[in-house]
Amino acid sequence: MTESYSKERYPARPIVAMWREPFGRMESTFKMYTAKPEVHPSFTKIYGFEKVPLFGDWLDASLDRYEAGEQRDVHQLPMFEVASDRYGVFVPTIIVRWDWVRLAEIFELDPLPIKNPSLPRPTVWSPEQKNRYKALYAKDFEIWEG
Repeated sequence: MTESYSKERYPARPIVAMWREPFGRMESTFKMYTAKPEVHPSFTKIYGFEKVPLFGDWLDASLDRYEAGEQRDVHQLPMFEVASDRYGVFVPTIIVRWDWVRLAEIFELDPLPIKNPSLPRPTVWSPEQKNRYKALYAKDFEIWEG
């Protein structure tokens, strides 16, 4: 049996977080959910949609849940929150941009093939949605852009 990581047992071990571009992360989550709605029943169970919604409708519902403090899905929470003591998951000591092509270049490797590509679903953001999302996920954008 593999022992899990603990701060007490491995105090000097670096903790690396792969930081995703915030807009792309939310779009990817929507595409993941719509790829197999029967596997991810959040559309009906959590949001009440009777069929797979348009991205904008789902995004508004998701941001409403986040503002109300009801969002618990780690795919939709800000990365900053997931990577904090609040959830006790981990607090990174190193943050790396989520860029598999660049990482392959750095390590002089061939790029990794995409094993489960997203469906080509439209993910159109209105200016209001972009502004609202950037305000709610400001720390994620700050870390990404920094």
